[in-house]
Amino acid sequence: MWKLAAFFALALLAAGCPYPNHPDDLQVRDPVPSGGDGFSLALYQSVGVAMRPGHEVELVENGRIFDVLEEEILRAESSIHIVSFIWRPSYPSTRLIRAILKRTQEGVACRVIYEPFGSPGFDDKIRRTLAEGGCDVRRFRNYSNGTPGRLFYRNHRKILIVDGRRGVTGGFGIWWSWL
Repeated sequence: MWKLAAFFALALLAAGCPYPNHPDDLQVRDPVPSGGDGFSLALYQSVGVAMRPGHEVELVENGRIFDVLEEEILRAESSIHIVSFIWRPSYPSTRLIRAILKRTQEGVACRVIYEPFGSPGFDDKIRRTLAEGGCDVRRFRNYSNGTPGRLFYRNHRKILIVDGRRGVTGGFGIWWSWL
């Protein structure tokens, strides 16, 4: 009898849980202009950020991303901020670490946030090297912290910001497969 009561209590509890937003609610249904005021308005309506004049965007594909990341890091005068979902020991990682350490030796502040789920090997190899070189290195979140489902609360960002003025973002990780 108690199993039947527990089943109904669980069913009532599940029925009272809110359903997630439907993904269709966030889709742009009308064609978006490729430029000008129409594009600016569509961007603002979608993400709440207004376009400002004076910015440039460059499409960087495949392994060239590491050339751009290295160039931007080496141009840093005051700060380097990196947030990465995937950063694993590899040639691209070694290349960027060298550039970062060169800049930190010259007094440039460096802050790194990495995602432990997507970056196996980071703690053992990369974290220590960056920290000893003067970077402030932080883990995004531990795997659980005792909260059920917390494993899936991850940070999928891939961002480099240099001197608070130039940025690189996109669908890349710091690992071999993006060469």
